[in-house]
Amino acid sequence: MELWIRSQDKFDLVPINNPISILEDEYFDGLEKQYQKYNLTYNNKKLGVYNSLERALEILDQIQNILILKDIYKSDRELVLKSWENIDEEQIKIARERMIVYEMPKE
Repeated sequence: MELWIRSQDKFDLVPINNPISILEDEYFDGLEKQYQKYNLTYNNKKLGVYNSLERALEILDQIQNILILKDIYKSDRELVLKSWENIDEEQIKIARERMIVYEMPKE
């Protein structure tokens, strides 16, 4: 099984086999900084943009949980259901598929 991620703008579907990073972007109006955004990137491709670091970390956590489930599910389905109670039903459903496609949330 492999994990693919559909970018937030829906233009890219990429297989994940390298690290995903959170990069901070600062937006300016003239000389004054207006706000910050947090980009989840993979191989220098922006997968999604979020308004807070906390939300970007939540998305990264979801991807991590899917990867963990994927590996555990291959070996023992019951272990997944017993050991990962904090993972929601949707993630378990996704992990049951042969190929996992994670769609980046809009917000």
